[in-house]
Amino acid sequence: MFTLALLMVPLVVIQESSTDAEVLLWAERLSAGASLAIAGIKRALSYGESHTLAEALECEAATQKTCYESQDFREGVTAFREKRKAMFQGK
Repeated sequence: MFTLALLMVPLVVIQESSTDAEVLLWAERLSAGASLAIAGIKRALSYGESHTLAEALECEAATQKTCYESQDFREGVTAFREKRKAMFQGK
């Protein structure tokens, strides 16, 4: 049997037999991620549930623009090029 954990999109499926350490590892991994991008994903999904496709796509475009203009985006690209772990700051 499976338990769904709505940590972010895509849905993370954690088996009931998962240990607390495994769940904590997922939580730590998500919390170290790009918080602006994760918040944008959650906001766009929530918005899309109650709006038309055209409106949802406009929301998604605005969210992507915000992310692309962020310091976190530049940090992610730089870290990728330098083959190091990104240090996101939520800015």
